[in-house]
Amino acid sequence: MADKSGNGAKAVAVIVSDIGNPFYVDLTRGLAERLDQDGFLCLIGDCQNDEDRQRALAENFISHGVNAMVVTTPHSPTVLGLDIPLVAVDRPKTDVPYVSVDNVLGGRLAAQHLARCEYERVGILYADKQLAPVADRLEGFRDGLSRQGRQADPALEIECESLDYEGAYEGALRLFDAGADGVFAISDVMASGALAAAKDRGLSVPDDLGIVGYDDTPMAAWPTVDLTSVAQGTFNLGMEAGSLVLKRIDSPRIKLQPTILSPRLSIRGSTRQV
Repeated sequence: MADKSGNGAKAVAVIVSDIGNPFYVDLTRGLAERLDQDGFLCLIGDCQNDEDRQRALAENFISHGVNAMVVTTPHSPTVLGLDIPLVAVDRPKTDVPYVSVDNVLGGRLAAQHLARCEYERVGILYADKQLAPVADRLEGFRDGLSRQGRQADPALEIECESLDYEGAYEGALRLFDAGADGVFAISDVMASGALAAAKDRGLSVPDDLGIVGYDDTPMAAWPTVDLTSVAQGTFNLGMEAGSLVLKRIDSPRIKLQPTILSPRLSIRGSTRQV
C-alpha cells in the first residue's frame, strides 16, 4: 500500500477513551497487528474520555504527519470533521465510516440470559447514556426483558457517575438496595465493581445474585473473576478497524459501509447455568 502523505511517514493514530480499560488494550492489539501487515505504525493516544483532550491529541498527531486516525468514543464532532482519513469505533453521530458490534443485540443477550436463569429482579448499571454504544445496550436490555415477558423497572436502571470501577461499585450498592438479584453491567470493568460490591454486601454469586458483563475481556475468564460476559470479539474489531482505515488511506473519498459484528454470550460462574 502506497504512502500518500508525501513525507515518507506510514503511521496511523488511534485515540482511545481509557487505555486502562482492557477493552481498549485488545482493540489496539488487533488494530496494530492489521496495520503492521501493511507496514504502518500504530500510534496510541489516551483522551481519558474527554472531548477537549481528544481534539488536542488529534491535532498533535496530524501535526506529526500521521496518514490517518481511528477514534473511539467520545467522538468529538470536531475530530470527526477533520480533513484526514478517519474511522470511528462504535457508531458516531456523523457520517463517518465505523466499525462496531451490534450493541442492541448484546444488551438483549445479557437481559435474556439473566431472565432465563430465573433472576426475578434484573437491573442494569450504565453511565454516559449519550454515547451510542451505551444507549444501544440499554435499548437491547429493555427489549431482552420484554421478549422474556418482563417489564423493565426504572428503579433497577442505575445510571452511575462514571463508567469506571468506582462508579459501578457505588451504583451496584444502589441497585442492591432497590432489590435487584440480577445485574447487567455494560462493561467488564463495571461488572468487576458490581462483583466487589456483592462481596462486601455478603451476597453469594451466582446463588443470591447473577452478574453479566460486556466485552469478554481476558480478565473475565480468570478463575478469580469467572464472569459471564457478552463477547464483542474485541481483537477482531481492531483488525476490522485497521482494514477499514487502510481502505480510507488508499481512497480517502470512497464511500464505505460500516462493519458491524455480531456479539455472543460467554457463560461462566457469575450466573446460574441454564
